[in-house]
Amino acid sequence: MLSLVTFVPSPTWAACKNSGGSAGSQKFGSQVSGNSVTICAAAEQVTPARTAVVKSPPKIMTKVVVKTVAPKKAVFRRQPPRVVPAPAPKPPIVSKRITKVVAKAKPKLITKPGSTNLTADSASFSPAQVIANVHPSNQLAIGQVATFSVLANTHFRSGSLLGSPTEVRFTPIATSWVFSQGSAGSGNTLHLAFDSTGTHTVQVAVTYSVAYRYKGLQNWVSEPDTIQVVDDLFVEVSESSSGQVIDEGTQGSRRVLLVGEGCPARSVVFGCD
Repeated sequence: MLSLVTFVPSPTWAACKNSGGSAGSQKFGSQVSGNSVTICAAAEQVTPARTAVVKSPPKIMTKVVVKTVAPKKAVFRRQPPRVVPAPAPKPPIVSKRITKVVAKAKPKLITKPGSTNLTADSASFSPAQVIANVHPSNQLAIGQVATFSVLANTHFRSGSLLGSPTEVRFTPIATSWVFSQGSAGSGNTLHLAFDSTGTHTVQVAVTYSVAYRYKGLQNWVSEPDTIQVVDDLFVEVSESSSGQVIDEGTQGSRRVLLVGEGCPARSVVFGCD
């Protein structure tokens, strides 16, 4: 039975596909995933090879030589008979220490190979939450013009990589709106009136460009991908709303007018007369 095995190489320093460059012995990169961006950094510490000269002590041989020195021969002179000569003294023993250098050791060259130590780190950053708003409220009447808005501006996130400060900048570059009744628009502020009753869904999407600055670099590094943050808003639309829909007589037709306040409160308001 045959089987196919695929070997996937592991990343060498961090799981960021977009390289941002390097600064000295450190390099960095980024990658967008969903609603966040991951910033990667790696520091490479290289220890060069070193060569040292080691001198060994010479080989020295020491021996002790023991030597017996014979006494000097006694000289006998003619003496009167019956004179017995004195006994000869014992021969002295003399020892001598001899130190001899057998061989001189040659100096040795010891080489310690170099090494590379790679340290990697990563951190994820996300832009601020997007919140859609509708004015005057999320309960509207057919034909009533409502203002939809979202607050999206440039903001920053900060963190630390390998003990060094890291900044990420999120800049809004596009804002789009989609309405469940089929309408669409763009911009941070949009005006729209619904022509049917029911619950309508309004979705806003803000697209951010991403740039980061690692370890106090003067220039920002741009991430090629963008991040989109989405928020949904629900609007209830009814046929009439107090002070906004009036009756035009026996025909039963109705028209929608925008007024300052409810007609029962002030009948002289425009649209209530």
